[in-house]
Amino acid sequence: DAGIHNGLGLACQALGEVGRALTAFEHAVAAAPGSAGFRLNLANAYKNAGRAADARAALQAAQAIAPDSAAIIYARGNIEAAAGDAAAAVAAYAAVLDIDPGHINAFYGLGQGIKAGIAVPDRLIARFAARADDPAIPPAGRGRIHHVLAMQADAAGDFAQARLHFDAFNRYAAEAAYAARSQGQAFSPDAFPDAFKAEIDAIIAASPAGSFARQPQAETEGRRPLFIIGMPRSGTTLVEGLLARHRAVTAGGELAEMALIAEQAGGYPAALRALPEKRRKALAARYRARLTDIDPDAAWVSDKMPVNFLHLGLIARLFPDAVILHCQRDARDVVWSCYTQNFTGNLSWSYRLADIAAFYRGYRRLMAHWRQVLPLPVHDIVYEDLVAAPETGAKAIFDHLGLEWRDELLARPAADYAPVTASSLQQGRRIDSHAVGRWRPYADALAGLDLDAPD
Repeated sequence: DAGIHNGLGLACQALGEVGRALTAFEHAVAAAPGSAGFRLNLANAYKNAGRAADARAALQAAQAIAPDSAAIIYARGNIEAAAGDAAAAVAAYAAVLDIDPGHINAFYGLGQGIKAGIAVPDRLIARFAARADDPAIPPAGRGRIHHVLAMQADAAGDFAQARLHFDAFNRYAAEAAYAARSQGQAFSPDAFPDAFKAEIDAIIAASPAGSFARQPQAETEGRRPLFIIGMPRSGTTLVEGLLARHRAVTAGGELAEMALIAEQAGGYPAALRALPEKRRKALAARYRARLTDIDPDAAWVSDKMPVNFLHLGLIARLFPDAVILHCQRDARDVVWSCYTQNFTGNLSWSYRLADIAAFYRGYRRLMAHWRQVLPLPVHDIVYEDLVAAPETGAKAIFDHLGLEWRDELLARPAADYAPVTASSLQQGRRIDSHAVGRWRPYADALAGLDLDAPD
């Protein structure tokens, strides 16, 4: 039954089981080829799997069935945005607004083109600015409107107005996120700095110097995992996009698998204790199965979940041969970029500058600890150095992985690379230093943050 297959696909997609979701949606389309909705779901699944060409083909088939569907055209914008084609994405979102003038998500998508230098028409800015604080619109929607208004003001050099809109965006985004977090349980947004410090303290206490040398390590089996870590907005998407230009590398995007494995291993600090060999192999096999699900043939499948820095101890236990690429960037640019980014996933630490600073300090302290106690080597990549000298930086990364360098790799786009992350629309840009020093017009907002203080 087509409906059953479609429902299974939706369930698998919600669980992050990309391969099973694709199979289920393919069965649904085969059973009901005339359903535009089933083809739309298949297209979105291909997008989530990073298969932009297949996503476009599936969406084209859906649009042939329902050419005036705003949902299908909106999905086309999302697919082009994920593939880094800003012009095509903006055209699709504009078409949605022609059909549905009040489509907030299409307006938000249109606004993302600002990152690629495509301004939003003044008539649309005026239309949605008038609704930016409309209580009839849910907080998340109001936040998205303010986010576009902030980016438009920033691009125009009106930094004072941009700051007001960024602040409003974060207030509304926080309201929506905190409401979701607090359902059925007590939740205090003021608790984050102390709670995160306690989390870092517990991880450090469970992994003292010498503990990894005294305990047996997992045997190397299968391909070597490749983790790209760092603070969010530190350049992880840029590095993964560079790697994906090589035929031997498939971009896996931001995989949640290590967090799930840590939870399966008992959470922290239990996951950092010695695991029975059978258990350890099973957890390692689960992760490698996820890589196989993404690409069974690639020599490397990258995992660019930035906050895997939390899991480096467990990674060292499971994968003694793992490659760790650590992205670093000026702390002020990182903090401001996090504050002005509309992350998916309700990141409760990203809505207030003080919380972002606390997260940064905890990250910095934990990375210093890992360097002292882990047997895993960490290869540092400094964002500012990479964008200043892309060829030199890229060569060093490829050399670290033992991959042959060819000069045309910098000019060639990544093969079907579609990162489903906050940085998607920036993939179409040349590698340059446009994002270096973006914090400077907002220096007064960062003045009270002591990013060098111990957390």
